[in-house]
Amino acid sequence: MSYNRDRAFDYAIKYWNRVCDDGYVALGEPARPAYIAYPAGSLIEPLQIDGEDDCTHFVSRCIGFVGGGLSIPSTEGMIKGISSAPRLVRYLRSSGLVRTIVEKVPKTVAANYIDQMDTGDVIAYFRVKDEDYGRTADYGHTALHIGIGRVSCHTISRIGTDFKEVGYGSDLITLLHIGP
Repeated sequence: MSYNRDRAFDYAIKYWNRVCDDGYVALGEPARPAYIAYPAGSLIEPLQIDGEDDCTHFVSRCIGFVGGGLSIPSTEGMIKGISSAPRLVRYLRSSGLVRTIVEKVPKTVAANYIDQMDTGDVIAYFRVKDEDYGRTADYGHTALHIGIGRVSCHTISRIGTDFKEVGYGSDLITLLHIGP
């Protein structure tokens, strides 16, 4: 496995607030199709995309072919990459592409391990089951670590935000280091 952290970072900087290079934006469940086409590189905010849920698609593009160079399969029709947080975590683990630093720990605990993360690693946010909101327990968000505990992500486009300030209702953190 050859992973280029600089290229993953450069992709995140270029597309943090833009439609990814494949020209698609992932939509949340139960949208079908699970994506919508826009011109690649368009600013996301003015598009006001109803149901935009592009976090994992963005991360898979950052670490994948045009970004860091990992082989990331396409799982949702025309969209390039993986658009589901649980599927991306499972794929990275089953393919042996990542080493788990900590799994499903509170953000305050994850902060004690964030210095083991390199630029281009993946942070996965886990939601606990909440029947009041109809949530099942699973990963609900991903972000690209860009250094010193800061992330770049979509869904709400961000760059340089502290990883503890992100998560969309997720209660626990998993830190995934790409490589051995």
